[in-house]
Parts: sequence; C-alpha cells; structure tokens
Amino acid sequence: MARKKVGAVAREKLEGRVVGGRFSQLANYSDLFDRSRDGILFVDVRNHEILETNSAFRDLIESDRSPEGASFLDFFPDSTRESVEEWFRSPETALELGSIDGKVVEFTSARVKLADYCEVYQLIARDVTKERVQRNLLEAQSLTDEMTGLSNFRAFKARLALEHERAEKNIQPYSIVFFDVDHLKHFNDRNGHHAGSEILR
Repeated sequence: MARKKVGAVAREKLEGRVVGGRFSQLANYSDLFDRSRDGILFVDVRNHEILETNSAFRDLIESDRSPEGASFLDFFPDSTRESVEEWFRSPETALELGSIDGKVVEFTSARVKLADYCEVYQLIARDVTKERVQRNLLEAQSLTDEMTGLSNFRAFKARLALEHERAEKNIQPYSIVFFDVDHLKHFNDRNGHHAGSEILR
C-alpha cells in the first residue's frame, strides 16, 4: 500500500476540518510559544535586536521586564561578541553563555520565515547549569585517584601533552621527574591505607 502524503493524512485524520498540510504547520505557534518550558526569543537577523520573548525566557533571566528592543549581544561580554556573531552565521552547534545570574544558559538557533516572508532567528534557551555541574564533576572524578584525591595517570598524560606542546611552541626543553616511595605496602599494612594516602599527598 502506497504511503499517503502528509497533507492527505492531516485532512483525513481531522475529518476535513482543515485545509491540509503538515500537523506542525497547522498548529497555533503562539500557543506553543507561550506555554513552552524552554525560553524562546526572536532576534532580528540584521542587527541582533530582540524582537519578542516568552515568559519562560524572562523567568530564565529573572526579569519581569521583557528585553525586547535590546541587542542579544548585550548578554555577552565584549570579548566574546565576535564569536557570537560568527555563531549566528553558522549555528550548527549550541552556544553556551557562561552566566546569567549564575546560571549556565545554552542557546540553539534556527532561521524561520514569518508570514510576511521576512526571516528572524528563533533562539531556544535552556538552563543547563545542573548538567554542566554534573559533567564537570564526572570529568574531575575521571582525572582523580579515588583513594588519595590526587591527579591520576590520565590527568598526568593530559598535562604532559599540554606541556610538550608548549615546549615545542617555545622551543624549550622540559623535564619529567619520577620517584618511588619505598616500602609503602608495609606502611599501609601496619597503619592502614588512609595513612598511606596521606603520605602520598
């Protein structure tokens, strides 16, 4: 059996009450805009002026006032504005804003056509603070020895690669020092691993 076109499916499912087309096209976007738990804002493609925001975005930035009329770039330090403008030109990846009132906010962007055929950026803003804290914690744990709390061999290799690159760039030598702690096993057996870990620290 041949697959029906999406428009035909929409007409059939809704018993002829609509003209047709994709369900997403038939939905009332303003309802989604207002009810979304994610912050949504429309930004002018020409000058990055914020045109409209939903209440979820205003909650995210903890402001009763809408930032409409302000530049989206005003959320970012001057030093990063150029990279934000570059992101707008090719927003394949998410843009992370370091801190809005202590929150880490992630933006994703898409150009959308409005009814009058002009285009705007539609940005979705999410508070990813908990995710980033969790990720940073996992990264720290992966680089730390569980017993001593010291950097582990993985952290050593990462630091060694960094120092090697720096030495090559500056054409400078560097040294690595290894040392062995004699009879640590006997000390651990006699005094416990906690005491041995303290010695290593």
